[in-house]
Amino acid sequence: MKIGICDSSMHEVEAVKDFIESRMDLDNVEFELYLPEEASIDVEESTFSCDIFITEIVFDNLQYNGICLARAINRSVPNCKIIFYADHIPDGWDIYDVEHCNCVMKRNRDIKLVHAVDMAIKRLNMSRSNFIRVCYGKTINIFSASEIICIHRDDRLTRYCTTRGDYVQYITLTNALKNLPKVFVRVNSNCIINRQHVKHYSRSTVTLDNGEVVKIGRPYKEEVFS
Repeated sequence: MKIGICDSSMHEVEAVKDFIESRMDLDNVEFELYLPEEASIDVEESTFSCDIFITEIVFDNLQYNGICLARAINRSVPNCKIIFYADHIPDGWDIYDVEHCNCVMKRNRDIKLVHAVDMAIKRLNMSRSNFIRVCYGKTINIFSASEIICIHRDDRLTRYCTTRGDYVQYITLTNALKNLPKVFVRVNSNCIINRQHVKHYSRSTVTLDNGEVVKIGRPYKEEVFS
């Protein structure tokens, strides 16, 4: 799990990180410390990979703010849980214009921030199976389960056929399947399908709604037809 923290002041970012680490017992958590420009670049270049993002709303001397940044994250990494952590909310700024799971004022750097992070972790764990992360090099693409039609082993790469096009990453089909919800099933040694995109079953093949016909391997028939 990766928690990102963003503020105009790196001193404030480090203080928030230290506070969270001192108050919460977090295993296997990596922190990414951001100034606003750095976070914006990661989002634009599709290298942003935070699971939870804690951000100030007002950025000093910038033409955009935390709400704009959160909106961009909503579009590119929809499963990221955003927490606004702010000195104040200027009049006329609508934080409910974007998806976020909490808003904590900096004067409340106490149990309220701990509670917000804890709730974000719980929501993340509940929703994680509905989103699939596909990484290739520094590029990260996030898909909802319903967007993925099938997954093929393609030489040394695994190819994700989605409603947005094809994307690849270095991962075995066995490990890919571990990260997928139960709607996905392996039909042969080189292919996983999404049952939501099945148009027709026969005794030996599956026809997907993109027109692709996939053979069902003998060792996989019982699971496919269960």
